[in-house]
Amino acid sequence: MKNKKQIMVYGLFGLLLGLILGVVLTTTLNTTGDAIKITAQGNSAPLPADIINVNAQYQDCVAGDKAYFTFDWMPKGEDQRYKVYLKDVSANLMELKVTSSDNVGFPGAYLDPKMTKGVKGYVILEGYDNKCGDSYYLYIDSIKNNQIVTSKSYKFTWAN
Repeated sequence: MKNKKQIMVYGLFGLLLGLILGVVLTTTLNTTGDAIKITAQGNSAPLPADIINVNAQYQDCVAGDKAYFTFDWMPKGEDQRYKVYLKDVSANLMELKVTSSDNVGFPGAYLDPKMTKGVKGYVILEGYDNKCGDSYYLYIDSIKNNQIVTSKSYKFTWAN
């Protein structure tokens, strides 16, 4: 009788130990697989750029004409292209020109990732119902391997 109880206890202990090892092994393999996917994706997917600040002085905006501003930004990742856009408060895409680009104008401009501080730009307000005190949103698309990731919008105005 004692041997049967001992065999049952050892059997139950072995079953429990096998179950615990199975869970640990499965968790380890899944975690490793996810890490491999993240690493592989990190090499092919673009990383979003950061817009650090926008400097838009009230005297640099002429309602119905042009509004000048500067901005600082931070590129991320390697082998990416960066395209900058500006939208008004109604989500209309504005005609934007920047000096740190190889392609200026509508619907956006590609930024030079070596020029990140004090990038000068202006938006043409003619033909829009925009005012210098309205809210505007600057954002940057990061492009790599035919994939696009958009930065967080940076809200600003030309108000005092």
